[in-house]
Amino acid sequence: LVYLLGVARTPSAVHHAGAVHSYPNLKSFYVDSCATIHVCNRREWFDTLDTSLSPSANAVAEGPTQAEGIGTLRFCPTSTDGSVVPIVLTNVWYIPKNPFNLLSYSAAEDAGMDIDLKKRRVSLGQYDFDIIKTGNKLYLWGEADMIAAVRPRVPRDRADWQLFKSIFAEL
Repeated sequence: LVYLLGVARTPSAVHHAGAVHSYPNLKSFYVDSCATIHVCNRREWFDTLDTSLSPSANAVAEGPTQAEGIGTLRFCPTSTDGSVVPIVLTNVWYIPKNPFNLLSYSAAEDAGMDIDLKKRRVSLGQYDFDIIKTGNKLYLWGEADMIAAVRPRVPRDRADWQLFKSIFAEL
């Protein structure tokens, strides 16, 4: 299934994590309860990008932030049952100077996702996804969630976290 604003589009696009080879460019986002928009700092992640649009918004720490475009991108996290589920994020602002990629909690819920930070879980349609608490109220959702999904589910321990950090060392 491909989810576009929470609506299933094509049933043939779901793969099982066991059959998926490692991605050369794994995507990850911090789930941000204060953000009103999705933000991505990697141009190559966009499927479409309209650079004629350059809105600005107030950032928490530094005042206005200028986007260099708005577009869509495909994000493919692994569900707790091992399915790699393509999700199309729309109206994503391209802000290359932003230090983190952000998934807006409110925009995601408006699109049909159910996010429970206490349980570290995102639900969309029939799928549930684990998110990782990385520190002081920071929650990371990435395509490498398959660490726990491709083997019997176990609580995320220090070894899983170290492996995840090594995959996303660029963050």
